[in-house]
Amino acid sequence: MLFRSAETFEAALQTLLQRPSLPSHLPADALDTIPDTPGVYLFYGENNLPLYVGKSVRLRQRVLSHFNADHKAYKEMRLSQQLHRIEVRETAGEIGALLLEAQLVKSLQPVHNQRLRRQGDLCAWRLIETEHGHLVPVLANASEQDFGRVERLYGLFSGKRKAESALRALAESHQLCLVQLGLEHRSGPRKPCFNWQLKRCKGVCVGKEAESFHRVRLEAALAKLRVQVWPYEGAIGLIERCAERTDVHVVNNWCYLGTAHAEDEVHDLLEQAPSRPAFDLDTYKILQRALTNKQVSVRLLQRQLS
Repeated sequence: MLFRSAETFEAALQTLLQRPSLPSHLPADALDTIPDTPGVYLFYGENNLPLYVGKSVRLRQRVLSHFNADHKAYKEMRLSQQLHRIEVRETAGEIGALLLEAQLVKSLQPVHNQRLRRQGDLCAWRLIETEHGHLVPVLANASEQDFGRVERLYGLFSGKRKAESALRALAESHQLCLVQLGLEHRSGPRKPCFNWQLKRCKGVCVGKEAESFHRVRLEAALAKLRVQVWPYEGAIGLIERCAERTDVHVVNNWCYLGTAHAEDEVHDLLEQAPSRPAFDLDTYKILQRALTNKQVSVRLLQRQLS
């Protein structure tokens, strides 16, 4: 092939470099049937080991991008060298792809996925009113309470240490009392908290601030971290459509139960659902965003008893 100019040669070279480099362990036709539709793709290694789960609104383009970059990024090159099989699961749209990706990453624990993995002991601060009228944050665990139904819940943290660190940061930035928050114990009444000594507390611990004022300031400080209570009486279906299919994502209490394509499948998902499905932070964020932005239509569902 002859090139008339350096520019033509450069253009041809870039075209060759951008062609996907097919992983050596994949059959030659492995990419031929991947559709350019929304969905999730799964990469498997030797002995069917889950390597990576990803999602895209254009599956084929996204999968090919991994191999276009394999000569530039070490992570992509390593993934390409280990890849033996590709599986794709189509969805009607982005919401279904996001929900399925989050579910599969947690169930399969792929080697190369860091994000969306299980997040330890999920917990949050719950405001409890004591018999003396004090408002006290108490740490609640998702394994023990139904986070979709709990009132006055704030934060969602992957462990006790992160929860306490976040509450201390709020105390410092809003001049809240560490004793009132239960983060510090004092030896006797009217003993100042550590923040008071640093002029970072308005003095509720020594009687310089009214309890009612501190209570209002505490609720205001936590407001942005509030976990929304599930806004429906029971399960709902999120309807997502494209030209070829209609997906009904069955969810309840911010938990994804699965996707149905027919009435009997909806019935089965409701019947097979545990009495209290595990609350997942990533799923909560996906569903809250979808409902707030009205990205999908909602259908109220009733649990059908046999």
